Amino acid sequence: DSLPGLKEDDHLIGVSECDLLDYLLLITSSGNYLYTPIYEIQDAKWKDIGYHLNTLASINGDKIIAAYIVKSLMSEAWMITLSKKGMIKRTMLNDLNTQRYNRTYNLMSLGKNDEVVASAIVYQDDEVVIATKLGHVVRYQLDQLPTTSLKAKGVKAINLNTGDQLSDMACINEQKETLIVINDKGGIKRIWLKEIINNNRPVKGDTLFTKKKSNPLSIKHIIATQTYDEITLIDDKINKVISKDVPLMSKDSTFSNMLSLTKGWYLQRSLDEIRIIDIVEDDVKKDQEDKDAYDGKASEDFEFI
Repeated sequence: DSLPGLKEDDHLIGVSECDLLDYLLLITSSGNYLYTPIYEIQDAKWKDIGYHLNTLASINGDKIIAAYIVKSLMSEAWMITLSKKGMIKRTMLNDLNTQRYNRTYNLMSLGKNDEVVASAIVYQDDEVVIATKLGHVVRYQLDQLPTTSLKAKGVKAINLNTGDQLSDMACINEQKETLIVINDKGGIKRIWLKEIINNNRPVKGDTLFTKKKSNPLSIKHIIATQTYDEITLIDDKINKVISKDVPLMSKDSTFSNMLSLTKGWYLQRSLDEIRIIDIVEDDVKKDQEDKDAYDGKASEDFEFI
């Protein structure tokens, strides 16, 4: 395997096969999204750096944090977005439908100095696990996250300690068994998802590791996995790790140093295709009731601008 052409300090989000009639859905750190047909993207060779998104729509130097392949936004699915300062938002996927592809649209309104750090597509009965930089973790069922309109900030995801911030999110279903946790120094471990209990939002949560003043660590990534799932970490080379090979530990334990990553390493996220699931009218009604109930309101827990 080899990396495609990349500019210095750029990261590869994912690689996927797709059809010319598919769409690409891109999420940015400033809370915007771009939805564009694949056929609008110019052809390139594997080692080419490629064409900047500004050739399709102005993104004003914004950073892409996630991407998805879409055949149709008319699906029983939701977009979850997570902000650094502790907000989480659930949006109906079909609310993102647009007929104009040459501009970005707002997905999550953000407060001052806030940014989107993670996004995920969830389906009925999925759950969400959220981790903070200083090692707190919470787990919520979807009904803890009310569906909100595109203008909303969302709801408080967790009670953050002073100096802490949200770092990553993993969506889980009944097939996922374990959670891989990676710290900022490349330490890695795997814990049973059943060790992370469901909470009523918002809470402070449990801890993912025991802190040591002599060796300060922070959480960089969490990934929900099955036994033979593969994760890819990139530094000056491509490092592939099978979930079962990551040491299984308790939440309180330290990390394994099985990886030897160089400075500037990052996790290659997947470029997943959004599944098309028939929309259930009762769920649409419930989503609309959620939006109507909270639209225009604000509280310590639920914020709109």
